[in-house]
Amino acid sequence: MAKNRNSEAIERFVARLNSVIEEATGPNEMRQIGGFIIKKIAIRTQLGYGVSENLSEKSKLKPLSTNYIEQRKVFSSLSGLTTPKRSNLTRTGSMLESLKIKAIGKNSISIGPDGSDMFGVSNSSKAFWQEKAGRIFLRLSIQEVKQVRIFWLRTFSDLLKAKKLR
Repeated sequence: MAKNRNSEAIERFVARLNSVIEEATGPNEMRQIGGFIIKKIAIRTQLGYGVSENLSEKSKLKPLSTNYIEQRKVFSSLSGLTTPKRSNLTRTGSMLESLKIKAIGKNSISIGPDGSDMFGVSNSSKAFWQEKAGRIFLRLSIQEVKQVRIFWLRTFSDLLKAKKLR
């Protein structure tokens, strides 16, 4: 009889735990994680760093050409987050500000630029051409993946506390 009660208690606990796991990987939590990732990518890029391959180290973005620096010097709408010589993919700020969650799947998030800049140029095409030019930024470094993991673990821990499973 005692074994049966223990078995039932374990089954209830496992069911509650599975419910928390489902919630922790659900759309709301994935949106929070996506927002966290977007901020990480935008800040790192504005600081002048990119990531050439997922799980690699961040590295300085490729420098700007002399001609482009001269164009930026006379460009009246240059973002306050950059300078004419700084390679940080922030000419107007439109592309990085447009980063959005494109899709949320089971344990996956797709992030990319959306919309167009003030001149009608597609932010996604700008990202594409920057990557072709060697300024790759829509990847996560090993350190950033660790930070995302910690962010998710805190979320999971908070859910366990809220459900009184911890």
